[in-house]
Amino acid sequence: MSGSRTRHARGGVALMLVVIAVAAATIMALGFAIAQSTSASLARNIDASGRARMIAESGMEMAMAYVLGSDGSWRTDQTNGLWVGDHPYAGGAFTIYGEDGEDEDGDGVVDGDGDLSDHSLDLLTLSVVGTYGGSRQTARAVILPIKRVLMMVPDPANLTVEDTIRLSLLQSWGWSTRLLGVNATEAEFDAAIVDCHIAYFPAHAAVADAIATTLSERGFPLVVERSRLPKELKMVQLSSVEYDSSAIKVLELTRTYLDELGIPVTVVVSHHITEAFPPGDVTICDAPTKLLRLSGTLATGAESVAAKVDDESLGTLAVMEQGALNRRKKPVPTRRVALPWGGASFSIQSLNSNGLEILRRSLDWSGGAWTGLMPGIVAWKDIAIRHLGVVDSYDSRLGPYGGENVTADATIAVNSGRSGSILVDGGTVNGAAYAPPNASPAEVVQLANGGSATGGCLNLSATVPVPQVTEPTDMGSATGDVIYSTGATDISANLHVNNLTLTGDAVVSITGLVSILCQGQVLIEQDAQLILNDGAELTMYTKNSVVVKDNAQVNVNTCDPSRLNWSVLKGGIAVSDQARLCASGWGYAATMSVNGSAHFYGVFVGRKVKIQNNGAWHVDTAISGTVVTIGGAIDLGKIIGKRYQWLPVR
Repeated sequence: MSGSRTRHARGGVALMLVVIAVAAATIMALGFAIAQSTSASLARNIDASGRARMIAESGMEMAMAYVLGSDGSWRTDQTNGLWVGDHPYAGGAFTIYGEDGEDEDGDGVVDGDGDLSDHSLDLLTLSVVGTYGGSRQTARAVILPIKRVLMMVPDPANLTVEDTIRLSLLQSWGWSTRLLGVNATEAEFDAAIVDCHIAYFPAHAAVADAIATTLSERGFPLVVERSRLPKELKMVQLSSVEYDSSAIKVLELTRTYLDELGIPVTVVVSHHITEAFPPGDVTICDAPTKLLRLSGTLATGAESVAAKVDDESLGTLAVMEQGALNRRKKPVPTRRVALPWGGASFSIQSLNSNGLEILRRSLDWSGGAWTGLMPGIVAWKDIAIRHLGVVDSYDSRLGPYGGENVTADATIAVNSGRSGSILVDGGTVNGAAYAPPNASPAEVVQLANGGSATGGCLNLSATVPVPQVTEPTDMGSATGDVIYSTGATDISANLHVNNLTLTGDAVVSITGLVSILCQGQVLIEQDAQLILNDGAELTMYTKNSVVVKDNAQVNVNTCDPSRLNWSVLKGGIAVSDQARLCASGWGYAATMSVNGSAHFYGVFVGRKVKIQNNGAWHVDTAISGTVVTIGGAIDLGKIIGKRYQWLPVR
């Protein structure tokens, strides 16, 4: 018992030291020295709620720095629950809670076993309460604090020199490593990858066909050296080709962004894997050895960040961001890296410090969190805005759309680099249109017949992840077709149906947290209404067409799309006539159509979008248009649909 108390005391001291150290850095980095600030005007302009939120944000940065910067000892040094209580900061205070697990059912309570130390891969929920004056704000993040890589080897029971060197390198870089033999079955591979962040395929590990040929569809990050694997991953047309060299050429990458005056400018950027090196020749081996160059046509979503020294058109190091389109024109679920070495005779011992740095950065980038702009409308294939279709924006935090709450800050984007993937033909985007990072905005965004994008045509910093929606398994059996045709009905429990119809003058209200799974069509028509009562949230899971037409209204009473989360398993959503729908929608195969004089309020991530014939889409800037980070256990739906990072006061 005394030993346990000693460990906890030391852990508390360690955390407080990190809090103090990171606080200093945070203050300098964020300009957050409010307590010592001599700017009276700034103090007057920032209200207590805003200060409480900034204090919570800073506390979260410190807590995450402590967890992610440690060797995992926090699991035994800290207990489940309160970590730091009322620590003074910037004129207020913050309190840090660390809890085992995550809130799986959205009830605000973390679902875990209460033991931080019983499993190294248990999720950790960090909650930080910031207080200033009488105001309180709570930030919450869910993270998987340990890095684990699955490495393929010829024989896990008899490691070769190559295996041993790689294993030692991975461990020195902070990776926990799981080994799997190249002759493993598909089932064995699937079981091994479950608790790993990424899979690493070294040059000397000739993976079985059953695994290699299915890699492109698998939902985990991949770093590969084998010459055939870039082709199997649908990154490139043909298997890579060996050649003798000791160097590669780091390429200069460009993107188009807006400057501080709102003028599009082309700037030079770097990729995380190669940013440690200036553009130009970089020696990665001490002597010429067997390197690899890509062969054939590159997928539109793949990008070469390095090439052969004597020919920049022949890529050697290629990457794909999650959401980027492969050679089948489908978005990849996670990041991929094809390394510039891996011939049959290649040895890890031939890499010098530069080569090892590229390997380390490739592993870190592939398994790292996605950070980028979350636009209001995202289609991985195409967006068409025709015949007086319009896109604008509003902020649901300020109330309903209309009047002064109408802005020109909409953001739309595609992951496809194909010419005309965004077509604005006689329509208007009151905001910016974004092309993939390595594509030309002028080619991707086509403006015709007076079509316009008032915020310009730009590049994304990263393609947007496309969520894979899964059907809930706890909804019971379908109760058959359900029709509401008149009068008022309240739904306060989950519902599983075949076809769902709201028609006539029916008014269906939602109370509490409700999920509805529909196996067939959803039809909401005539003067029917679906409303959400105070505090209610609705999650819809649909597997067929969704039609909202006539004068129907869905969640218009709140005008807050984060309260209606529409998960499209199959099919699409069509809003037409005078109908109005307010929601956050997403799905890998999902389509969205806003036609006639219909209005859609909210955000969407899916396959295709059409807005035409006076249809209007009002993007909610409360849940879009900002840079977000998605990684670990934080999924896309929670980010764009539930404002997952900011919670009510505990």
